[in-house]
Amino acid sequence: MIGVCAECDGRGVVKTKIAGVTTVGTCPKCDGQGEIDMQIVKTQSNAVQHPQHYNEGKYEVIDVIEDWKLGFNDGNAVKYIGRHRHKNRPAEDLKKALWYIARELVTAHHVATNELAQVMLTIVKTNHTESDKKN
Repeated sequence: MIGVCAECDGRGVVKTKIAGVTTVGTCPKCDGQGEIDMQIVKTQSNAVQHPQHYNEGKYEVIDVIEDWKLGFNDGNAVKYIGRHRHKNRPAEDLKKALWYIARELVTAHHVATNELAQVMLTIVKTNHTESDKKN
């Protein structure tokens, strides 16, 4: 289904104002055609509004974050934990979650960074001890 491009209202051109200078150019959405394939728009909208990696279970991550009234740091931690198994770099997402949890602990709960380091060291010591037992 073809529809009128919402970016340029079907005119094929858009005005852009940068640093007080207005320029007119070809609409990047419809490539100056004034029309756009609505199926593509719908697919792009779903990728923005409801990305697949946030919709793997019964609950969408943003709904959980809002329902639990989480803040920026703890909300981001939940986001990265929720998506880590559904993206290509799970370890990176878990590191990001850990970073946001640490930031929340330090800024909102006044936990000293040396306390956080001690917690991390206990994990390292536990893992190191367990791998020594296996050998």
